[in-house]
Amino acid sequence: MKKFFPSTVVFTFILTIVAMILTNKYSLNFKDSVDLMPGGNGNAALIFIFMFSPFILYFFISMTIIFNSIYMKSGINKYLFRYSSIFLFFILLTVTVVRILNFHSNIKDNYDYELNYLNTFSNHLFFNWYTFLLILCLSAIISTFYKKKPGL
Repeated sequence: MKKFFPSTVVFTFILTIVAMILTNKYSLNFKDSVDLMPGGNGNAALIFIFMFSPFILYFFISMTIIFNSIYMKSGINKYLFRYSSIFLFFILLTVTVVRILNFHSNIKDNYDYELNYLNTFSNHLFFNWYTFLLILCLSAIISTFYKKKPGL
């Protein structure tokens, strides 16, 4: 298992990035000048996230193991690693929430229909580098709660 673990992490990293890119590529873009009607077909671009979800989940779980081995083997203080990850997590969370609220207020001002925060126009807010790094920070935070060294 140790022999194939790095290659599986790289493979699932690539699939995670591909899923995010495809989701953003096939999402509808909200433009103020275009009269867009809310469709009854749901958010079709999310099919790529659902299709690749086992690989995405594997990637983030394996990153938790990798973060654990990094701070255990490098001698970094566990609390410094944890609190710096928490600090970065809240910075990224704040940036993401501000972007979501700004976009939602723009939609409310320029769109006749009421939409939720996660809609066909907002995939670029939830599936981007900020949320990718946010989940990586969460993996780093979780890794500091392991009681023993990983098997790597």
